[in-house]
Amino acid sequence: MIDYGLFSFATPPLTGEGWWIKAAQIVGLGTALPDRVHNSWPPNYKDNLRVTQVCHPVSWLRAFFDQPWNGCSPLVGIKADSFESFVRQYLIDCPGVVSRLFGLYRADVVQRAEDQPHAFWQFAETMGVSEVMYGNLLNLNPPYMLAFGTPRWIYNEVRQAEPDLFDAYDYW
Repeated sequence: MIDYGLFSFATPPLTGEGWWIKAAQIVGLGTALPDRVHNSWPPNYKDNLRVTQVCHPVSWLRAFFDQPWNGCSPLVGIKADSFESFVRQYLIDCPGVVSRLFGLYRADVVQRAEDQPHAFWQFAETMGVSEVMYGNLLNLNPPYMLAFGTPRWIYNEVRQAEPDLFDAYDYW
């Protein structure tokens, strides 16, 4: 968790967290090192507003396949030579694991990586950031998280495996 004073930010890995941290710096919300961004809030945390970011579960699985993260042990054990094979094994071994991971980051404000930079800007405005800073934010490439070229069956099967996540954040 990164404490920015008026709010704190924590997010699961592979959700575009580097973009978010850089955006906060660019608009003047504060500078932070990403070393604790994946640490969620302790139980009953009430110090300030909690902010997190999510991304599409298929995009997250793709990012994990491309760059495994040791903190998600059910997926680390999957050995596959293609993304399609990886997804098939995930569906057998640990469906719902992405929802459980994202669920560890219960926050007051949840932003979708796919909605950046506009979602971030709306939040920054509520934190008192001047409209003048918006131009600086537009120079930062957003964290496009879409897994282009992914077969439709993967979206359909992952939707069945992660229904709460799809419904909670309006993914399709």
